[in-house]
Amino acid sequence: MAKKRKPQPIAPPPQSSALRSRKRARQVTTLFHKYTRELDLAIDSAREGGCSEVQLSSLDGAVNKSKRIQESISSEHKGLLDEVKKWKDKICEIGGREEYQRASQLNTSLFSTSKWVLGVLGRWG
Repeated sequence: MAKKRKPQPIAPPPQSSALRSRKRARQVTTLFHKYTRELDLAIDSAREGGCSEVQLSSLDGAVNKSKRIQESISSEHKGLLDEVKKWKDKICEIGGREEYQRASQLNTSLFSTSKWVLGVLGRWG
């Protein structure tokens, strides 16, 4: 009797853009952690520099940048806000939080750190 082939899907599955490369997944998670750390530092320095929450939230697109907000930004605030925007853009370049989540899922499915830690702790007693 001949082997039957698995039927091929007509359309690709919805998560066909999922990461398949472990190397790429490690790169995404490493860069995401680095960029979010730098973003947090940039936000802290912007707050210390006197930037308001409205100015910081306007970078997300949540609040439309009105002329009044743009005119009220001094040159030093503008530099601080540009630094925050730079790190947000870099996070978007690697795919944002969604890509980080997919990369993290792939890494966890291939190697569960928590299982390893529990195993080591169990051997230690």
